[in-house]
Amino acid sequence: MPFATINGLKHHYIDEGPRNAPMIIFQHGATGSHHQFTVEHTPTISQKYRCISDDARGLGQSEHVA
Repeated sequence: MPFATINGLKHHYIDEGPRNAPMIIFQHGATGSHHQFTVEHTPTISQKYRCISDDARGLGQSEHVA
C-alpha cells in the first residue's frame, strides 16, 4: 500500500503496470475511492499502460482530516 505525504498528510495511491509505459491517472469523484478503477478497469488496462489511482484527501485509505 503506497502512500505519499503531501502537505503533511498521507495520501494513498495504487501504481500498476509497466513503469516505462504511457501513464493514465484515474481520479474518483466526491465520495469514491481508488476501488472504482482498480477492481474493474486497471487489471486489463495496466497490461499496456501505467495506471495510477488515488484516494483523495479524507477518502478511502488517505488520511482523514477534521
